[in-house]
Amino acid sequence: VNNYRPISLTSISCKLMEHIIAKHIFHHLETSGLLYPHQHGFRAGLSTTTQLVETIHDFAMTIDGKQQIDVIAVDFAKAFDKVPHNKLVFKLERAGINLNIVKWIKAYLTNRNQVVKVDGHVSSPLAVLSGVPQGSVLGPLLFLVYINDISAILEPNVRLKLFADDCLIYSTVRNKDDQLRINNSLQALSEWCKKWNMEINYSKSTYTHITTKKSVLLFPYVIGDKCLVNVTQFKYLGMTITQNLNWGTHIEDVCSKAYQRLCFLRKKLEHATQDVRLIAYKAFVRPVLEYASVVWSPKQNYLNKQLERIQR
Repeated sequence: VNNYRPISLTSISCKLMEHIIAKHIFHHLETSGLLYPHQHGFRAGLSTTTQLVETIHDFAMTIDGKQQIDVIAVDFAKAFDKVPHNKLVFKLERAGINLNIVKWIKAYLTNRNQVVKVDGHVSSPLAVLSGVPQGSVLGPLLFLVYINDISAILEPNVRLKLFADDCLIYSTVRNKDDQLRINNSLQALSEWCKKWNMEINYSKSTYTHITTKKSVLLFPYVIGDKCLVNVTQFKYLGMTITQNLNWGTHIEDVCSKAYQRLCFLRKKLEHATQDVRLIAYKAFVRPVLEYASVVWSPKQNYLNKQLERIQR
């Protein structure tokens, strides 16, 4: 049940109005420089790939400098569902959004109800008291506005990368003071979450020491009163990142996923023409092999052979 989310089915006229308002808000935020520059979610010209390029570049520069960078991957629990409407309206007003538009959004969020329909049976209506409408035009933008000020809470030299609610906090660590600066930022994040009704999923939030040094500085990290789990690799935006930035594990995952899809297509398209098979391959297999490849494109022959084997 926890894997399901209600989708807002709005009318055509409402969608048109949402597009008009979203365009106005985006223009205001972008021209005013209010949006956090390292938030790449739901923004024109930015994507998971651009976010990964920037992030991995930071990691690689640290490793090339024979240093250590500690990375905390923070997972928010049902972030889109927990946004309080009154606090969202406050942040819209604080961002300088036209008050008439803010009033329209307030009315748009008020008195919403949802029902569940299973096998022809419909539940009683349930009032929606929080959250941005998922599946709507405005929902993603409203969430960006709500989470935007999270960048202001961090200590100096502690970096933050956001893709919607996917959050990475990291910094170069040379000594105990650097570790303390990260932990102070994590405590500030905990206080921010309490103030703005966000919840951290501690079981999915981890930290990794990224370095090729033999002597790793093994510092612990805490959010609130919860000690985070140390892992040697983690998933970020669909990419497996290891503590030494070796792409072997990620490429194995990519090849495994692509091979599964290829086997499925071979079975289902056994009697299809060559043209149909090629279209299916380009639609379902090649995107898996090429996703963010600008970041992890391998130099080792054995990794290249793994990728080429899928394409023969």
